[in-house]
Amino acid sequence: MTASVELAERKKHLLEELRRLTCDQARLLEPEKAEELQAVLEKKQDLMEEVTGVDAGAARLEREIQNTLEKDPGAGAGAVTAQKQETVASLRRSHLTVLREIKELDDRNREKAHAAYRRLKDTVKSLRAGRRSQKAYRRPAPHFGGCFVDKKK
Repeated sequence: MTASVELAERKKHLLEELRRLTCDQARLLEPEKAEELQAVLEKKQDLMEEVTGVDAGAARLEREIQNTLEKDPGAGAGAVTAQKQETVASLRRSHLTVLREIKELDDRNREKAHAAYRRLKDTVKSLRAGRRSQKAYRRPAPHFGGCFVDKKK
């Protein structure tokens, strides 16, 4: 069970780091800080992959403990103490709290990014409209030579 506590503490540390990076991401949502934002996003992706690995390890460990208890119910009684179970449960509750905070921060960041995208899209649209009107006034319309054929004879 000590390994379960260690994995839960490791996950808590990783989630707190992920929350910190999400806060950093909010201040980097500006066009001139695109490279820094990309670096933060890459770090967040690495942390998420590490959290997934910790989750997989914890699930494997829990299955092993459950299998041991099913085979010999008295074997795990001394190893699995109520205090360690409570510690793991407490850490899981803190995981959920941190995950909720990360989700709220990420939702706000996503909304800021969408707003910036809409502004950029509107700017590009107005530039294109300006360019079209500028072309219309600068150059005369192309004139192709032609002739009229009268078929009434």
